[in-house]
Amino acid sequence: MNDKDKSRDIDKELKEKEKELELLKKRVGSLIVRLFNNYLEKNEGANYESFFDWAVGLGIDEDEIEDAIGSYVYNTEIEPTKRDKTRYFFGNDIYLKNKLVLVVVKKYVEDHPDCTIEELEKAFPKSIQGSIGVVVKKEIADERKDCAKRFFVKEKEIIHLKNGDMYVCSQWDKKNISNFVLLARKTHGYEIEEIYNLD
Repeated sequence: MNDKDKSRDIDKELKEKEKELELLKKRVGSLIVRLFNNYLEKNEGANYESFFDWAVGLGIDEDEIEDAIGSYVYNTEIEPTKRDKTRYFFGNDIYLKNKLVLVVVKKYVEDHPDCTIEELEKAFPKSIQGSIGVVVKKEIADERKDCAKRFFVKEKEIIHLKNGDMYVCSQWDKKNISNFVLLARKTHGYEIEEIYNLD
C-alpha cells in the first residue's frame, strides 16, 4: 500500500469517526430531552432553570444541556423560562447555585470542627431551602427514593460531623439561593459575590 492509499484510508476512517461522534451527540441530546420532559412531569412548578441546575448537579455537561434543550425548544416552538446564569464567587472560585451551597457548608464545618448535627441544622435552618432543607441527616435522606437527585451523595461531598453524617441539598433556584447567600453573609460572615451574565 502506497502513501496515497494510506492517506485515503486515514481520511475515510476519520470521516467515519466523525459520523459516529455526531450520532453519539444526537443520542445524548435525545436522552437529555427525555430527561427534561420527565423532570417537568414529575416536579410541579419545574422549569428549564431548575432542570438545568439539577442536571448539572448530576454531572451532565452544561453545553450539552443547552444544545439539546435549545434545539428541542426551537423545533417544538416551546417558550422556555429564561435560565438564570448567575454564578457565585467564593473562596477564589466560581460556582453554580448548588455547588456554592455545598462549599459554603463544608467551609462552615471546617471553621467549626466540633460542630454537631444539631448545631449545623441550627446554623443552616431548613426554611432557607424550603421543603427539603439545607442539610439532612444521611440516614433520613437515604430513605428517599430520589435521594441521589436531591442531595450531594458522593463520598467527598458527605458532611462528616462528631455525631453523624449529613447530606447537603442540591435543589436550589433563584429565590432560595438568595436566602442562603444572605444567611451566609449576614450570619456567618462569608464573602460571596454574584457574577451576572458570565456565559
